[in-house]
Amino acid sequence: MKETFDTYDTKNQGIIKTSMLGKIIRTLGFNPLESDIQRISKELDPSNSDALKFPEYVAAYTRIPTSVTDKDILPAFQVFDTEKRGVLEAEDMLKNLMNIGEKLDEVEGEAFKENININDQGLFDYNGKYDKIFT
Repeated sequence: MKETFDTYDTKNQGIIKTSMLGKIIRTLGFNPLESDIQRISKELDPSNSDALKFPEYVAAYTRIPTSVTDKDILPAFQVFDTEKRGVLEAEDMLKNLMNIGEKLDEVEGEAFKENININDQGLFDYNGKYDKIFT
């Protein structure tokens, strides 16, 4: 995600154009409805400044409806849930995401952490509905 963001941040200012959001999301392999792109753009850029910073871009990305279902997501979380509790410690999961496979960098990790619902004990229930996991 960061590489794609940087590609569209042509002036290296940490900002992309909100008007490019649909194109960028489609570059990542998604096919969102234009109405979803417009709705999310208005939510994240209410002043119509045509500027998004990386955390806002990540928030947009997580709000795009996809064909991914709970059934598709659960196995990914279950890999980290060795005790089969149905919840994951957010900090531990974030460490794993930053060190295993296609690693998140620090900025991506913080953006991910900011966009999941974490309870008072530092846990999130991955068995809940997808839209309840993410804000």
